[in-house]
Amino acid sequence: MNLVLDYEQMNDILEKLNKKVIKKEEPIGYTTFGFPIDHYTYGHGNDHVILTAGTHAVELISNVFLIKFMEKLSKEKFIDESKYTLHFIPFVNPEGTIVVTNAIRSVIPKNDNPEHEQLICLQYYLNSKLEDDYVRDFQDRDIKTHQHMFRHFDIDKIDDKYKQLMNNVLKILKEQDLSVGSLINWASNGNGIDLNSNIEYGVALEEIKEALKEGKKIYNSKMTRINTLDKTKPGVLGCPTVSFPVKIEPENVALFDFYKNIKEKYDLVGSLIYHSCGDIVYYQDTMVEENPWNKEFGEKDIGVNRKVAAKYAAIANYQVGTPTTYTTMDAKLKSIVPGTLLVELGGIRSTPLSQFLNFSTFNIYPKIMRKNTEAIVETIKVMSSQYHKDDLEDFNYMVLVNKDNPIKEVDMPIDLIMVGRNNSDGEPIKLEKEAAIWFKLMQKEANQIFTNRIIADSGYRTIEKQQEILDFYLKPEERGEEAYNMVALPGLSEHHTGLAIDVALIQNGKYNDDLTGEEEELQWLAKNSYKYGFVLRYPKDKESVTGYSYEPWHFRYVGRELAKKIVDENLTLEEYYNLNVKKMIK
Repeated sequence: MNLVLDYEQMNDILEKLNKKVIKKEEPIGYTTFGFPIDHYTYGHGNDHVILTAGTHAVELISNVFLIKFMEKLSKEKFIDESKYTLHFIPFVNPEGTIVVTNAIRSVIPKNDNPEHEQLICLQYYLNSKLEDDYVRDFQDRDIKTHQHMFRHFDIDKIDDKYKQLMNNVLKILKEQDLSVGSLINWASNGNGIDLNSNIEYGVALEEIKEALKEGKKIYNSKMTRINTLDKTKPGVLGCPTVSFPVKIEPENVALFDFYKNIKEKYDLVGSLIYHSCGDIVYYQDTMVEENPWNKEFGEKDIGVNRKVAAKYAAIANYQVGTPTTYTTMDAKLKSIVPGTLLVELGGIRSTPLSQFLNFSTFNIYPKIMRKNTEAIVETIKVMSSQYHKDDLEDFNYMVLVNKDNPIKEVDMPIDLIMVGRNNSDGEPIKLEKEAAIWFKLMQKEANQIFTNRIIADSGYRTIEKQQEILDFYLKPEERGEEAYNMVALPGLSEHHTGLAIDVALIQNGKYNDDLTGEEEELQWLAKNSYKYGFVLRYPKDKESVTGYSYEPWHFRYVGRELAKKIVDENLTLEEYYNLNVKKMIK
C-alpha cells in the first residue's frame, strides 16, 4: 500500500466516499489561482466541530490523516451522527499541497512500489537530519542534500491545470535565487505567503517592516535545514504578507468567515486544526500581551481549552503545549472558539516525508493514524460537555474526588510543576501549576519560622502509580488487607488531581514522614494553610464524612477564597460540596 498521496489521489479518495454519510458541500472559498477550498460534512447533530488540515502545505501528513479519517468514518460511522455535525476542510492550502506533491512525484512516481517509497522517505529523513547537524555545527548555508534529491523537477511533466500556479512558484524561487529542490519545503500558498502568519497583527510583521526599511534579510533560523530562506520576500515559508497594510490571503478570509458563520448559526463546540510535526497538542493559555482577536477571551475559556487539550493528549500520548503569542491564524481561530486545539502530528521533525515511515523503529505512520483517530472520537465528547456545562463546573480547583467520586479524565491536571523529589527514588514530586506556586510560597514562609524543614513528600499520582502503591501495601509483610483502609483505590485518590500534597519533615538532617500532627510545623500548617489556598483535607473527628482517618500531613489546594470559607465554617470539602454545590444545582 502506498502511503504518500498526491493532491489528485487524495481528491480521488474524497470523491469515492459514501455520499450518504459524508456530503460534499459548496466550497468555503477559492484561492488566488482558482482552486476550491472544499468543505465536507458528516452527521446532523446540534453540536458542530470543525476539522482542518494543511495550513502549511509541507505538513502533508495532516491532509492524508484527515482524509483517511473521513474515509474510515464514511464506512464505519463510529461517531454519533445524531448528536454531532462534523465539518471537514481537508485542504486549507490547496495551492501549496499541489506544489509539494508535484515535487514529491519527481522522485516517488505515482503507484510506486511501497518498498521504494519507504526507502525514499527514509533517505529524505536521514538527509534532512544530516543538514540539521551541518547547520548546527558549521552554520552551513550551502545547497541542502534533502533538497538536492528533488533537483530534477520538470514543469513540462505536470498537468496543464497546475501550470499557471507552478510557473508563479518557480518565478518566486528564481527571485530568491533558490534551487528548484526547495519545492520540497514549500509551506506557503501560491503567492509565497505563510498562511498561519498572514494576520493583521504580529511581531513577525514588525520585524519584516524594519528589515525592509534597512534592506536586510531575515533567514528562518541558523539552527535548521531551511536556513537559506528569506522571510522578507514571498517564498517557500515564513513570509506573512506581500504588502503593508497587510493583505489577508483569500484562504484565510474564507476560513475565518466560515468559522464565524458556523459559530453564529450553530453550537460550535470546538475545532481541531492539524499541523505537523512534534506529537504536541497546543491550547491557548494566558498571554502577557493583550488578545487582539477577542477581548472577552478569559480564564473560563482557557479552562475549557485546557480540559479539551488534556483529553486529546492523554489518548494520543502527546505532550501539551502553550503558544507564546496570539499573533498566528491558529490563535485567531482559538480565540473565537475556545474548544479549538492545534495538533502537531508525527514525532519526527522532518516534513513532508518522514511522517510516512512505516517500518522497524520508524513506525510513525500507523501510530499517527491509530492514536489520533481514537483521540478525535473522545475529544469531541469533551468539547461538547465543556461547551454545555453548568457554570458551577468552572470551579475546577474544588473538584471532589473521594471513595464515592472517581476522578474524571477531564479533571486530570496538564500543567504540572515540580515542588520536590521523592525521598526513596528521587522521582520529581509535582503539583498543578497554581497549587505548586502557592505551596512553594507556604513552604518558604514556614521554613523561615521553624528549624525543621517542611518538604513535599507526595504530590500528583497517575492512576498507574496509585495501583503500584496499593499493591505494595497489600503485601502480607506490609499492611495486607488493612491497606484498603489507608490507601485509596486507583481513580479514587485526591492525588490524581495534582491539587493534593503530602508533607514530611527534615529533622536534624534526617527525613521523617511518620508524623502525628503534634509537631509544631504541622500545627502551623493546619492553622495557616488556608492563607495559601490549602486546607487540611482529612481532619480529626471527620472520618465518617471524609471516609479517611486523620491525616495531619495531607493538604489540598482549593483556592484562597474557598479555603477561608471551609476553615471559618469548620467544614470538609465533602460538607461544603453537599451544603453549597448540590443546593445550587437544585
